Amino acid sequence: MSARGQQGFTLVEMLLVLVILALTAGIATARFSVRNSDDSLQSVAYEIASRCRAARIGAMRTGADQVVLIDLAERVMSGGDKAPLQIPRTVDVVAETSAAEQPAASVAAVRFLANGSSTGGTVRIASGTQAYAISISWFTGRVSVEAAR
Repeated sequence: MSARGQQGFTLVEMLLVLVILALTAGIATARFSVRNSDDSLQSVAYEIASRCRAARIGAMRTGADQVVLIDLAERVMSGGDKAPLQIPRTVDVVAETSAAEQPAASVAAVRFLANGSSTGGTVRIASGTQAYAISISWFTGRVSVEAAR
């Protein structure tokens, strides 16, 4: 064999490397996009919990009740000092709150009292196979987030 025949790569070898790289990139992209969706749902859950905690603290600080509203039809959460939170259309929302605090059939509400307690409730959000439950204790007003099944 001559030295000239040993230099470089053949076209078949180059194509094989490109195919392997394309498959690897496709698999990595698919895995990342699924994880990104899960992170998005989790961030919505923590944002809802954060706004409830802020309302509780606001009620205790000012001595006046604070009400958090979740409009299930419009997919908007409001209350407290922050701008309304638009819940993505890809997220299913179910809320169980006190009937006495419901201003309308499609609106759920939780009232936080000056002593730190609340009317309590649970907000469940889901997307695909992922779900989170945001629980609000009526006795202590404590807000917690748990992965739900």
